Amino acid sequence: MDFKAIQFFLFLYFVRPQDWIPGLGGAHLVMINMLWAVGATLFRPGGLTLSTLFKTPHDWVMLIYFGWVLWTSPDYSATFQDAKGLFLFYYITMVTLSSWGRMEKFLRLWTLLLVFIAALALGSEFGIDLTGAAAQTALQRGRLCLNTWMLDNANALGHTAIVAIPLTYFTFMWKRGSVNYITALAMIFIAGGCVFYTQSKGAFMVGLATLACSQIFGRPRIVQLTILALALTVGTAAVTQLPRMQTLSRSDEGIQGRLLAWQNARDTMKEHPYGVGWKNFIAHFRWEKEWVDLATHGSYVQVGAALGYGGLYLYLGVLYCGFRTVFQARTRNDEEERVRRMLFCLLLSYTLSNWMIDRAYHTEFFVIAASIAAFHRLTERVDSEQSDEEKYLENHEKALDNEFLEAVEPEPRPSPVPALPAGPVSAAAANSGMLMMTTMPADPIRDPRDFGKIAPMQFDDEDDVEDDNKPRISWRSIGVVDLAIIGVLLYFVLQAWDYILVHF
Repeated sequence: MDFKAIQFFLFLYFVRPQDWIPGLGGAHLVMINMLWAVGATLFRPGGLTLSTLFKTPHDWVMLIYFGWVLWTSPDYSATFQDAKGLFLFYYITMVTLSSWGRMEKFLRLWTLLLVFIAALALGSEFGIDLTGAAAQTALQRGRLCLNTWMLDNANALGHTAIVAIPLTYFTFMWKRGSVNYITALAMIFIAGGCVFYTQSKGAFMVGLATLACSQIFGRPRIVQLTILALALTVGTAAVTQLPRMQTLSRSDEGIQGRLLAWQNARDTMKEHPYGVGWKNFIAHFRWEKEWVDLATHGSYVQVGAALGYGGLYLYLGVLYCGFRTVFQARTRNDEEERVRRMLFCLLLSYTLSNWMIDRAYHTEFFVIAASIAAFHRLTERVDSEQSDEEKYLENHEKALDNEFLEAVEPEPRPSPVPALPAGPVSAAAANSGMLMMTTMPADPIRDPRDFGKIAPMQFDDEDDVEDDNKPRISWRSIGVVDLAIIGVLLYFVLQAWDYILVHF
């Protein structure tokens, strides 16, 4: 039940039927789902203890981040009530994703939901407007969006839908064997078409970077250099031909407003090193002789102004923990590697989008962090630590997953069984073993002359034998080097922030 609860929450977060289906607006679906998730987690098999919640560096950094949010808030009680759900859902998701089967199924659902909202938005361009998005698109000067709280502007929709392209590739195409490419390519086409109609410059650039890096990740060095060269030349040239990319300069009115908001946030950060409090900052500046309130259009900018240097340091610390885990973890098979690459795509696209849209207070940040923390636990745990119940649950969910994939990945036809020789078999043939070799594959262990012998197991790499009994990630706590690297990341973000304000 706990896994069903977080699946349903993911559906509510992305699709948000309560925003566009009459009668669901006052149903408090999110609150009901949160109570369901909490109850199912508390009464899960094996119970829930503090030691269960705090096992990885991710968990401790997230806890300290929550403490900083409360400590720097002018109103402790109100901030606690507002923020507790986000941090609570981090721990619920992290604990619930307790098997590889659940992890892969959760990420597959994530992919399908992104394609679904892209289809909803794209349908409004062709007369199938279930959410009432056409009116919202008209307000955005023809740039595609959805009539939901989270995706009611083109940039938000573009940055959300673009990651569906690499996720679809890894979910339904990468090392899947015999694949229904028509279905997978149709999903990619829907996501790409949605992003195209949003005309979001930031989504185009993030999409190029994420697609390139997703293909570089885990490949030989020569292949990485080749893909990088193609992305910087052919890829960049292609992106510049997309809508609105020709006006990517300071003269653009939208960019001017964004830079003014960034400048106001930077000034606030310098005046208030500890920040002005969780959700207490909104850019306020003078524009054409009038005072304007504008969103920061950047998570780093929002966190820096609201939570100060310490808050931005911890926010970057959560992202750093995610990258270190996905880079350092060693996987044993294609299923685990698929999960790792999908998490990398989600984390990278979110990290890059943070420069262009503000989702510092969205659940997406906490769910991505929780998924990577759960991945860290799975790679850290050896097989012997898995309980019989967990093994049964994982095998059961894998069986269900295989049934689901049959529509996309049809089973290969079995090779024909060799027929028995027609007519009577001669004694010479029987004595020489030809009858046995006709009906059985030529495997040494099945040769009648080798019956009773045990053939030694062969491994491509002797280290693989040890990997089954050892953790595949050795990083278990934050060290001095980690703290220093996060400090360098903070310095880089601040320097990039200042550079953009001066030179863009």
